[in-house]
Amino acid sequence: MLDGMNAKHSILAARAVRWMAGLLLWLAAEGGSAGTGGPDGAAVLEFADGRVRCVVESGQLAGAAELAMKTALRTLPPPEAPSTLAVRLLPPPPFYKRWFGAGSPHGMQREDEIALQPEADGVKLAFRLGHEMSHWLVAKSNPRRPPLWLDEGLAQRIGAQAAAAAGRTEKRGLARTPPDGWEACALTLDELTGLGDYGGSPAASGAFYWQAERLVDALCERLGRDDFLAYLSILSTPPVPGWQAPLRGRWWFNDSDFEALARAIAPSTPNPTVPPK
Repeated sequence: MLDGMNAKHSILAARAVRWMAGLLLWLAAEGGSAGTGGPDGAAVLEFADGRVRCVVESGQLAGAAELAMKTALRTLPPPEAPSTLAVRLLPPPPFYKRWFGAGSPHGMQREDEIALQPEADGVKLAFRLGHEMSHWLVAKSNPRRPPLWLDEGLAQRIGAQAAAAAGRTEKRGLARTPPDGWEACALTLDELTGLGDYGGSPAASGAFYWQAERLVDALCERLGRDDFLAYLSILSTPPVPGWQAPLRGRWWFNDSDFEALARAIAPSTPNPTVPPK
C-alpha cells in the first residue's frame, strides 16, 4: 500500500516538474522577445509632395499607416518644413501584465516617433495610428500643445475617421459602444474644458475621451475645417486665451451656442458609429 502511494506521488511530482519547466520556458519567451519588425522589413511612405515622410519599421504596418496618414491630412495641414515620422511596434507586454490588465498603452507619440502595441485587427490599428498621427501633426504645426480636451478630442475624431475608412476597405459593418460606466463619470462642459491632466479611474478616463471627441465633433460641424484649424491655432499659440473667448469674439457664439455644446457631450447624446481606441 505504501509503495503504491509513493509511486503515485512520484508520478505527480514528475508531472509537476514538467509543468513548471514548460511554464518557465513560456515565461522566458513572453518576457524576452524584443524583435517586432519581423522579416518583412521597413517601408518608407511619402505624403503631401514629400513634406511628410513615414518610415514604418514593419511592412505589416504600412497599409494601415498609409490609410491613417491620408485620413489625418484631410483635416490637418502637413508641417511647413519636410518632416519624418518613425512608426514602430512595441514588444508585447509580459503575460502577467496582460493577465492583470496592466499592459502598456496601445500607442504613444513622442517627438517624431509613434510606437504601437501589435494589433491584428486592422480597424483598431487604423484608429490608433490615426490618433497618434493627429498628435504628431498638431505638434509639428503649432508652437505649443493645445488644451487637453482639444488635442485628445481631435485625435479621437481622426482616429475614428481612419477606423471607418479601414472598415470600408474590409467591408465590415462597424458598431461603436461607449466606455463602460462613463455616464457616472460624465463631466460638465466647464469641467471637461478645464481638465489639465488625465488622472482618475479607467471609467473617468473613458468618459473624458468620449466627451472630448463629441465636443470637437460639434465644433467641427459648426465651424467647418478652415475655421476649426484657425481656432486650433489660436489655442495653440501663446498667449492662449480662454477657450470660449475666440468663439464669442470671432465666430459670434452666444450663450445658446454653448448650451448646445453642453448638450452635445451629455450622456443622452446618441453614440458615434465607429470603433473606440
